[in-house]
Amino acid sequence: MHGADRDIIWLQRDFGIYVCNMFDPGQVSKVLKLERLPRVSIETLL
Repeated sequence: MHGADRDIIWLQRDFGIYVCNMFDPGQVSKVLKLERLPRVSIETLL
């Protein structure tokens, strides 16, 4: 799920839903400093 870091906040706050072990290619691209890629996806990261 891409860009879910903001969604997690309101899911927890508004609905009491807690998500564990979610893979976010957007967050991985930031850690690996690949934000400049035209398209960040699992396929690109692999």
